[in-house]
Amino acid sequence: NTTLPDGMPTQLYALESMAGEVGTHIVQVRVNGEQAPMSPVVVVHFEAPERQVVCGPGEKAEVDGSCTACPPGSYGDVDVQGAMQRHVCRLCMRGTHQPLANQSQCTLCPSGAVTPDTGALE
Repeated sequence: NTTLPDGMPTQLYALESMAGEVGTHIVQVRVNGEQAPMSPVVVVHFEAPERQVVCGPGEKAEVDGSCTACPPGSYGDVDVQGAMQRHVCRLCMRGTHQPLANQSQCTLCPSGAVTPDTGALE
């Protein structure tokens, strides 16, 4: 039992709930088979926040929390969305190439050479 700031005595309850879906739900609470005085209760289930996975240069974050090397023709970069940072692979832009995996940047093509598309290996 506890007392609220207004002096009214009350009981403290813990409600465990597992959501089948995200959203607002109205829950009927019963204690010893009787409807509880605070029933019904509004319960809000939120989506779990995306985990922040820190990867090394030239790597991307996977959904399972692991990091994998960016393939040849790409480089590792960081997407920033608000306070979240996500490690991703980006294709090398035209005029650059990357023959190796696990790299953090692409290399400029030699003078006079061009790449026909993005993601060039050489």
